[in-house]
Amino acid sequence: MTYFLRSRVYIFVTHPNPPMQRSVLLTAGICFFIFMFLVSCTPGSGGYSDSSSSSSVMTSSSPSPRPRAAEGEFCGGIAGILCEDGLECEYEGTYPDAGGTCVEN
Repeated sequence: MTYFLRSRVYIFVTHPNPPMQRSVLLTAGICFFIFMFLVSCTPGSGGYSDSSSSSSVMTSSSPSPRPRAAEGEFCGGIAGILCEDGLECEYEGTYPDAGGTCVEN
């Protein structure tokens, strides 16, 4: 901080971001992002937890089967809905995540 005397009025001139302050803020910012990364990567640190069970570990060895669409129902799309056995999805477009209708083979 520099002081100038001009007509008996002191003028304070400061650097907008002193180099020391800038390095401290940069270090604090980097430490904050490293901390957030480590916290988010810790197992069991987030997500949905069923309040009825005391354990956060899944007990079933395989996921439950997804329901399949019947004839005339929507299939495909971003959810990748499959048709029942003996049916195939007739897509309404050629773009990614296109949807369609289940029809007989």
